Amino acid sequence: MTLLTTSATEAATAARNGFTENHGTPFRVSTIASPSLAPARLLVREPDGDRIYIPNAPEADNAVLEYGYQARGTAFHVAANAQPCIIPVYRYYKSGRHTYASTSAEISAITKAGWIKEGATF
Repeated sequence: MTLLTTSATEAATAARNGFTENHGTPFRVSTIASPSLAPARLLVREPDGDRIYIPNAPEADNAVLEYGYQARGTAFHVAANAQPCIIPVYRYYKSGRHTYASTSAEISAITKAGWIKEGATF
C-alpha cells in the first residue's frame, strides 16, 4: 500500500497501519487550494484498506459508486494541468491494490513486480 500524506502525525504512525516502507518525499503537493490546483481526493476501500488519490471528480465519484470506495475528503492539491516543470505521478494496479510512482527507479521496480500502469494521476 502507498501512503501519500502531508500530515507529519499520519506519517509518524504509518507503520502501525501497515505502511512499512518510507520513500521520503518523492514529489511535492500543496495543502492550500488555488485556482491552478485540483483537489486530490482520498478514497479508501474497506476492508482491504486500498487507498486511491483522484483529482478528477467524475472518476472519484465512479470509484465510490462502482468499486465500493469511501470518500475521505481532499488529501492535498495538485497541478490541474500538466506542465513542463512538473513531475508526473503515475498510478499502478495489481491484485485489487493501487500504488504510485514518480521516479524512474520506482517505475522500473514496480513494473518488474507486475504492477499495471493506469496512467498519470497527477
